[in-house]
Amino acid sequence: MELKNKAVKNQLKEGVILSYIIIFTNVLIGLFFVPYLIKSLGKNEFGLYSLILSLLGYLGLMDLGFGKTLVRFTSKLNAKGDLAGQYKLFGVCFTLFTFFGIVVSLLGLIIYFNVDMFLENSMNFNEIELIKKMIIVVIFNVCLSFPLGIFGSVLIAYEKYIFHRSIELTKVIISTLFMVLVLESGYGALELVFIIVFSNITSLIIKWYYCKTQLNIQVIFKKFDFVLTKEILIFSSFIFLEIIMSLIYWNTGQIVIGITIGASAIAVFAVAIQIQRLYMTFSNAISGVFLPKVTAMVVTNSSKEDISNLFIRVGRIQFLAISYVLFGFIVFGKSFIELWVGETYLDAYRIILLFIVPLTVPLTQSLGIVILEARNQMEFRSIVLVVIALLSLVFQIILAETLGIIGIAISISAGLFLGQIIIMNIYYQARQKINIIEFWRQIAKMSICPVIVTLIWLYLMPLYPVIAVFDLVVGIVIFSAVYLPLFWIFSMNSGERLLLSSFLINLMYKKK
Repeated sequence: MELKNKAVKNQLKEGVILSYIIIFTNVLIGLFFVPYLIKSLGKNEFGLYSLILSLLGYLGLMDLGFGKTLVRFTSKLNAKGDLAGQYKLFGVCFTLFTFFGIVVSLLGLIIYFNVDMFLENSMNFNEIELIKKMIIVVIFNVCLSFPLGIFGSVLIAYEKYIFHRSIELTKVIISTLFMVLVLESGYGALELVFIIVFSNITSLIIKWYYCKTQLNIQVIFKKFDFVLTKEILIFSSFIFLEIIMSLIYWNTGQIVIGITIGASAIAVFAVAIQIQRLYMTFSNAISGVFLPKVTAMVVTNSSKEDISNLFIRVGRIQFLAISYVLFGFIVFGKSFIELWVGETYLDAYRIILLFIVPLTVPLTQSLGIVILEARNQMEFRSIVLVVIALLSLVFQIILAETLGIIGIAISISAGLFLGQIIIMNIYYQARQKINIIEFWRQIAKMSICPVIVTLIWLYLMPLYPVIAVFDLVVGIVIFSAVYLPLFWIFSMNSGERLLLSSFLINLMYKKK
């Protein structure tokens, strides 16, 4: 048992490490590949490519939350040692995934046959034809990725984070290399979408093969269990509302822009969305590996105080990671955008700030979602946030006509502030008995030093104009040399300093 616990802890630690390696890989790819991509495709075709990626995310995320549901139910059965129940669960989920994959594919075909009607006022004939070809490729991806998608969830439920993250890292690197080769050969956005779909399907097949050969996973199809199916659908429905909320905030905006403004504006908004997604990934890399652990705590009736303490402890660690990115971007973001993709994309800086400032709160509290999922209490959060997101969508459409892409960003930011910050913090404190007051006391104390350093730096910025990449790098190095030691001394507690020191020592030891 002790060896098993040690192995699980290693999987958690290595899973988080690999998640951050994936993040930094995506950051590096973004830094060097996105400007190259914009230059190779041109602003309009890059906008069309971004629109299709948004649609791919839209259809791909519409799995009704079955992925997270499978993780939660499998973790629960695993904690009880019910292997037969797991295999039965996999059979039910595979059937449901396949069915809804067909439904979503049909939805994609409806979009394909009506795309002219939606885009004829903002795009020309060639742009619409290119979009239609890419939609066909996206539909093919949905057909295969839905039924195969259960095996990625099985890996997470079985806490095989190292293998799962390694596959994702390999996929990112190889697909990017192929994209460069394709662009160098003179091809465009359609071929890039082909590569994304091919790499996605290949990674899913590898995960299926690993589950079959290494974990001996069986997908048992017996008499259809309507009771289990009903339980899965009820639980998934609230996660699905969460997905709808996410889609409205981060995918629908580009579609609204495509309909009301045009491809060029999509390109600017897409740059902001890419930075926002990277920012969100920093936090999710930590909280994403805790669902099986929290589920086990709930199943074994751990006290609410223990779970609340875990919420605060993980929240502090998440704040350690993302606060440096937040304050660093506030200081250097405008210069970075101008040097990265050009001054025609400077509106993206304001949009990004409208996104990431309110996002910081739910990202430091993302373990709260995991706790709600483990307790099967997603109803309130899902319903309230999707209603607020729909109101945000209404204002996106209204403000797009008068304020353009900034109006869309303001609508999203306001929705995040109302739902994710005000309402959810009250709910966590009042109904989930999570000590939000203590959480904010600790986060406020941690924030004093970063805020002071950032304000002083912004005041002194005119004395150090950033004109070239070298100036930006030097500025970030000096800022880091001031920020990080002060944060270490005044913002981190002894446990966090010990944790980070141990991680760095182990990293250096492994290299030797």
